[in-house]
Parts: sequence; structure tokens; C-alpha cells
Amino acid sequence: MIAQPVWHPIESVPVTGGSRAGRSATERRRNVVRRRHHGIVGRIVVVTGALTLCLLGYLLLLANETRTHYELARAIEQRTALQEETMRLDDRIAQLQSRDRLAALAAGLGLREPTSLTVVYVPTPRRTVPKRDGLALLRSVTGWLK
Repeated sequence: MIAQPVWHPIESVPVTGGSRAGRSATERRRNVVRRRHHGIVGRIVVVTGALTLCLLGYLLLLANETRTHYELARAIEQRTALQEETMRLDDRIAQLQSRDRLAALAAGLGLREPTSLTVVYVPTPRRTVPKRDGLALLRSVTGWLK
């Protein structure tokens, strides 16, 4: 046999607290609904804020990477220009140091190959010890006071 619900007549339901209990219950239900609604809105705001922060972080990293690539391209360009200039200067040095050019300049100045070689010995200079008069910290000042 299937159990059937038992219905009580309205008069048999006890009234607790009168109409004041109904007013406070309505007030409580409104507060609960309001809190639930604000809770949902708050969660949406928090999730949207977190996603926005993640997006901003990604954009900052992307901008930093782009800036690094531009700096790298600029450095490579400068390096290439310096290598080309170094090659040109090396060619110019080789041209200026060539034996044919130096022989032509010497002939133009009337220079000739030496017929005899002379060796000159240069004596090593004697090391002089500076005179110590006065305090070491005030050496320049003591020189002024003489």
C-alpha cells in the first residue's frame, strides 16, 4: 500500500508570533535573496578582475619581448656597421703600410738605404728617489709652502 500525505485543515496549524513573525520572515527572505544576488555579482566582479589582471600581465610580457627584439635588431645593425668600418680601416692601414708606397715616399724625400750600420747603446736611466719632506698626505701642500 502506498502512503498518502495527510492534510491538516488550516485551522489546525498553530500560529506562532502572529503577524510580526511573518514580517520578519519576509525581511529575512529579502536579506537572503539580496546577499545571494550580491554574492553572485561579487563573484563575477572577482573573476572578471582576475582575468583582466592576467590579460594585463600577458600584455606587459609581450611588450617587454617586443622591446627586447627591437633592441636586439638595433644592436645587430650597429655590430654590422662596426664590422664594415673595421674592414675599411684595416684595408686603409694595409694600404698605408705597403712597402711600395713607403719606398715611393722615401725616394721622394731623397732617402736611401744605409751603407753601413751603426749600433748605439742607450744607457738605462738612473732611478731617482723623491725627496721626502713633509707629510705624505700633504705632499702637494708642502710643495706650495716652500
